[in-house]
Amino acid sequence: MELVAICLQSKALSSAAGLLFVLVFLVGAFGLQAYARTLFLLSLAFSIGLFVAGNLGVDGALDALSDAAFYSAFLGSLGMMQCLVRRFEVLRRIHDVLLGGRVSLLYPKYAAVSCGMASVLSFGMMSLLCGTLADSLKERGIEGLARLQWLRSVLISALRGFALVPLVAPTSVAVAILTRELPQLSWSSLLPFGFIAALLMIVIGWVLERQRFREISGERVALDGWPEGTARLVFLVLVVFVCMGLLVVLIDVKVSVAAMLAVPAVTLIYIVVHERSPGIAFKEGAEQLAAMSNEMSIFAGSAMLGVSVANVVPADLFGDFVVSGWGSYL
Repeated sequence: MELVAICLQSKALSSAAGLLFVLVFLVGAFGLQAYARTLFLLSLAFSIGLFVAGNLGVDGALDALSDAAFYSAFLGSLGMMQCLVRRFEVLRRIHDVLLGGRVSLLYPKYAAVSCGMASVLSFGMMSLLCGTLADSLKERGIEGLARLQWLRSVLISALRGFALVPLVAPTSVAVAILTRELPQLSWSSLLPFGFIAALLMIVIGWVLERQRFREISGERVALDGWPEGTARLVFLVLVVFVCMGLLVVLIDVKVSVAAMLAVPAVTLIYIVVHERSPGIAFKEGAEQLAAMSNEMSIFAGSAMLGVSVANVVPADLFGDFVVSGWGSYL
């Protein structure tokens, strides 16, 4: 419903979608993890309290619901790409692929690929890399200190790669928030600054981690060639980004909105064609959304809380502080 609301530019429909999200999270509250449940319920209670007290008007309440729908749908839409993971051998053997080539380039390769994967898979990137790493270590019988070195090297580089996503990726949550709340900004205007910062971080990490990667390189498993389906996966990701570009050019939407529309559409179409069954595609899509309910409820609660606080805090409260000398430290 939120995707339809975005296409129609209907705030009323977006608010209705937000209300549905809130009701779904309320009904399934006890199935959420403790942190997600607590944050969502406290944010909802705070927003309702402000509305009842008259400090949050109808427009503010509708804005809160609309933002809750947008950010939940954003996360859920990008998460749909995870439905493809089990269908590609290259993703199951991602560590063997990344550990190939020159030893000196292992760290920047891991960081850059982790960033690229997270741009498409979002939070699913960590699940993929961590899960496949455990399987890889088990298959090779790597234990003790060697296992610790593997975990430290790979997970640190993966986490650092994930941290680069807000700086360079058009599909990042940070870009979605900034471009939604500050319409005058665009991903292209932010990219030069983010790219330079990301490059500096990779270089610093490269210097710090290259020796550790050199130590684990002796336990690599060489591949005879690229795993089956690699070209198809690359083509699919390119299709997603081409669709995003066309949406931005043709209907003048933000890159984050284009990602929300392109990722689930391409994913579901691929599954339907591959499995020759629309039922399987929609079943897997529903299961994937259910698996992300904790993350989506956190985003929904945070969005409601942000709008509610913004409505009760005077707009000029921090104005003098920001323009003062101390504002440069924010």
